[in-house]
Amino acid sequence: MKFNYNKSGNFLNKYLSSVLSIVVFTTFSSGCHRINSNNQLNTKNIEVIDSVSNFEVIEIKDYPSASGIVCVDSTIFIVGDDARDLLVLNVERLKIKFPGNQKTNDKGRVEKKYKLDFEALNYIMEDSVIWGWGSGSKYPSRYFQFGYDISSKKLKFTSLEPTYKKLQKDAGIKPQKWNIEGALNFANHFALVNRETNSLLFYSLSDWKKYFKDSTHSIKVPKLKFKLELDSLMPSIQGIKSTLSGGEYSSSAGGLFLSASVEDDKGIINDGDILGSFICFIPVKSSSINSTTPNLDINHMRFLKIASSRLNKNLKLEGVGINTQNEIYGVVDNDDGTSLLIKFKSSEIETMINN
Repeated sequence: MKFNYNKSGNFLNKYLSSVLSIVVFTTFSSGCHRINSNNQLNTKNIEVIDSVSNFEVIEIKDYPSASGIVCVDSTIFIVGDDARDLLVLNVERLKIKFPGNQKTNDKGRVEKKYKLDFEALNYIMEDSVIWGWGSGSKYPSRYFQFGYDISSKKLKFTSLEPTYKKLQKDAGIKPQKWNIEGALNFANHFALVNRETNSLLFYSLSDWKKYFKDSTHSIKVPKLKFKLELDSLMPSIQGIKSTLSGGEYSSSAGGLFLSASVEDDKGIINDGDILGSFICFIPVKSSSINSTTPNLDINHMRFLKIASSRLNKNLKLEGVGINTQNEIYGVVDNDDGTSLLIKFKSSEIETMINN
């Protein structure tokens, strides 16, 4: 499989001097994990790719805790889990304020017990709307959703209290294990990424679009089509298993890109020491794209380990986004009020996909 990756620059290169600072560092990749038909790691078939290359890391100034990302044409939208606004990076830098009066500290961060914890962004192209999802890891502050209409530039807030409770029951996930960190769609499929269980929850996109448009949520919550369990397949760092933190579909690559990170676990609410991150690729069989249930080929699932040598710290990759030039970006939350934007190199991605 060849990934159609456009190496040309984009708008960011023109505006870095005014809104961002950029640094290049070295990474190594490790772990092309082949998975057997029983969805378990077959350690006899694990292939490790060791390569060294450079990729760009862009410091996002004055915006905390980048956790979700979506690319729309040449514009990048980013949300921070304790930010007070949606960040828009284009020919100019904009912040779209969320409603409410949450107080922030000198770094612009909302106090942990009050933060909305938006971790997931997803763009519905046909409706020209970006949807943001609260994690649901704490009730009621993290049970909210927003919709931002790109055409009208209007922002709508909705409570997810009844919605999340029904989704948890339908998926068989207890509230204390509910932690939505990503959302993605392709064809007529919509999926939520739940971190605590390392699972993808698949629904009908058309059902969700109808539900989104009904501000009263008087129609039924979309039913779960299937749940893809990946917990037993996730790689570890220092004996601690990685957990999913975001996702996006790429039509050019023909599959899903997922982000995952590892922390020295202190529970679903508190942050632990960051140990590292992975970007993951799962092929989707093309013949199943438009079927009721897409065929995700986990037997050819790939992991690429991300580690920095010049920043002198581990990175927590919290989401991935893909623009119209097929350039792949990731957002990094450093758990200290700072944020980074990673621009992956084509060689890194092609190595992961094609091996």
